[in-house]
Formats: sequence, structure tokens, C-alpha cells
Amino acid sequence: MPTTLTYGGNIAEPNPAPTRTGHTFHGWYNNAAFTGAAITFPITNVTANTTLWARWTPSTYTITYNLDGGTLPTGSWNSYTFGTGLTLPTPIRASHNFGGWFDNAGLTGTAITTISATDTGNRTFWAAWNPIAVTGVTLNLANTFF
Repeated sequence: MPTTLTYGGNIAEPNPAPTRTGHTFHGWYNNAAFTGAAITFPITNVTANTTLWARWTPSTYTITYNLDGGTLPTGSWNSYTFGTGLTLPTPIRASHNFGGWFDNAGLTGTAITTISATDTGNRTFWAAWNPIAVTGVTLNLANTFF
């Protein structure tokens, strides 16, 4: 965003600060390698063309799992970073099959299996469970006394 000013003029800090989806802004720098400290504004007595670089880092967001009695495998993700997708873990629960992750407590809609590289914001998931049916129960009434 080019700005024109008078020789010897001042550069004020851009207001509002810039925004970029999925990123955190860390200030303006006078070099593309982002070495040294961020620029302190105003920049006074500007006598030459000046280029400033915005420093960004991908944002990291929290993942919250509502397990309803289940447990997560060791090493499961509890956060994700913009630009890096991930597959959600498969939890376990005794006597149940995992029915998927949902983004609402009512477990409605389509089950979610991944967080995409372009997702943003903290995410909360609810586990759906299906009880394992017990089959083949046999009652042996022999040698039963009444």
C-alpha cells in the first residue's frame, strides 16, 4: 500500500493495523528477514524511499474434545495451526464403537474427521458413541434347583 509524503516528513503507524486470515501480526520491519526490533512509529525525517514489511505468523487455535466417557489416544492433538491440516483422533470407550466427531452437543449434521489447513478459530468437538450389542447369551438351566 504505497503512501506518498513530503521529503523530511513522518510516517505514522498504519491505523487500523493490518489483518490477515489465520495469522497474527507482529509489527512492521525495515527488512524482509525481520531482523532487529519492530519499527517504532512515527518514523521521522524520511528523506528516501522506504519499504516496510509486515511480519506474520500462522495463528494457533485450541481443540476441545467432549468425550462422554471415552479417552483419547496418547499424543492426540489439543491445538492446531493455520496452514496445517490434521486428522482428528479416534477415541475409545468400553463397550462402545466410536460414531464420529460432531461440532455440536446434539450430534447433528455430518461427522467431522479433519481440520483443514484453512480452518480458523478454536474448535470444540463432541464424540458420538454406539453401544456394542451383546449377542449369543445362553442361559444354562441344567442343575438349577428351585
